[in-house]
Amino acid sequence: MKKIWAGITLLIAIVLVITGQPAHAQFPQLAENHGGSSLCFNASGGGQNISTPVIAYNCGDPNNDYGYIALGTMCGNGYVTQTCPFTYGSGLNAAYVGDQIVIIGHSPGGTCVGGSTGTTPGASLQNCPQDNGTGGGDSTIDILELANVVNGTAYNVLINRNWSDYNWAHKTGACATNGGTYCAFVVGAPNGYRAQLVLNTGDSNVRSGNPSGASYWNQWGEI
Repeated sequence: MKKIWAGITLLIAIVLVITGQPAHAQFPQLAENHGGSSLCFNASGGGQNISTPVIAYNCGDPNNDYGYIALGTMCGNGYVTQTCPFTYGSGLNAAYVGDQIVIIGHSPGGTCVGGSTGTTPGASLQNCPQDNGTGGGDSTIDILELANVVNGTAYNVLINRNWSDYNWAHKTGACATNGGTYCAFVVGAPNGYRAQLVLNTGDSNVRSGNPSGASYWNQWGEI
């Protein structure tokens, strides 16, 4: 058995070296922090093609196979530094320094969750970036900020890199004067069952630096 696992590990490493892409595996589910009423990331209609909408749907469905993939060579070996990955001067890097940088992978098609353009807020399947964060679809890069741990499951708010930078560039609301967490946009399911996930959800608790108080539909855990 040890030899089999060693072979699998070696194969994944070879794929990563040859392609520069994060290696994909079979994923769990990404569920809201809402107990027995939680909804999960889901490929609408079972679609696997680029631009398939990603919606909130009943957990346990076959199209719910989503999970985090670390971008291990981006910024500080996959973690936020004082200068990366957000726009320098926005205060976002300092606010989330040390947090892990990830993409949300969908295993059947080797795709990731992002937006069809940099200004499209609806979540859909897109090409994945390289392990260093280059290439891939718009809005595919997120920061994991721990919100709560419930029954051993870590629930994170997913700070979207593109939309948080967009907020800083346009300096809307409190972001205009405060920067930092006040510019944060998160991936959420504010519209509920069967509705497309939103990449630029503005959660007041996240923006005030209190992720543990984020709405349950903005907290996600692998189950």
